[in-house]
Amino acid sequence: MGVSMQHYLFPLPVLLLPGGVTLLRIFEPRYLRLVKECCATDTGFVIAMEDNNRLCSLGTLVKITDFEQRDDNTLGITIKSLSVVQIDEPAQQDDGLWYASTERRPFWDEKPAVDETQFRNLSHMLRQLFVAYPDLDALYPVKLFDDVNWVCSRWLEVVPLANNQRQWYLGQADHAEALQFLTTTLIEDSTPTQHS
Repeated sequence: MGVSMQHYLFPLPVLLLPGGVTLLRIFEPRYLRLVKECCATDTGFVIAMEDNNRLCSLGTLVKITDFEQRDDNTLGITIKSLSVVQIDEPAQQDDGLWYASTERRPFWDEKPAVDETQFRNLSHMLRQLFVAYPDLDALYPVKLFDDVNWVCSRWLEVVPLANNQRQWYLGQADHAEALQFLTTTLIEDSTPTQHS
């Protein structure tokens, strides 16, 4: 069993897998307090998804890597995902800020790609995506296009998925199902049908 810790929760309809980076705009007082306390104590917080107005049981622990005061008087923060966590007994403080007991869970054991051709195609398409979207590219000074877990994770973060699907991939033992899904969705579905 892992070590249980207390973390603040930030409910968001996003999937951010370990190694993932994104930008958030903070303006609500409760989340400004979250950022202030996390920076003061050098701790992270948990991105939690909601399904049918309930917090999902799996989330991702993130750390704040950068922040800036924006021209619109909001706070911009850059966060990086560290690990998948189990969320237990969530509750709210007086200002509505969520917190919960959390426990780290393993994420995607390393194993050879199910199909090297599938992986290489997905990796090539991800390279093209980063070129097409400079803002996304800028979030990742180091890119691991030869790492199947990294490539599958970055794709799952950008393809449309329901929250129950996102939860399912967070709980998988390895990348095999993600690789197959992404191959079917991004490669096979985009392949022109041959007509005689």
